[in-house]
Amino acid sequence: MALSKSFYDVAQHAQKEFASVMESKVSEFNKVLNTSLDQALKSAPAGADAAVAAIKSTVAAGAAAFETISKAARQTASAAEANVQAVVESATPRAKAGKR
Repeated sequence: MALSKSFYDVAQHAQKEFASVMESKVSEFNKVLNTSLDQALKSAPAGADAAVAAIKSTVAAGAAAFETISKAARQTASAAEANVQAVVESATPRAKAGKR
């Protein structure tokens, strides 16, 4: 049981690190994209502002969707962690009682 818990802890830590890196990279990408769009708009022909606004709106919607998915994933991971902890806590006394 302890070995399974150790593997779970390592996997959980790796998932948290991966999610943190992905969130950081997506945020950085969105900032760079918006900056690039602003720069492109400065040299774009008249009327291009509507197209740039539409692209920015799409990027913002994508970022919001990513944030929603990330939040749901964190909540799911927290629930799974609580369930695993509950199983470990309930199994530990039984395992100790069985060794007697």
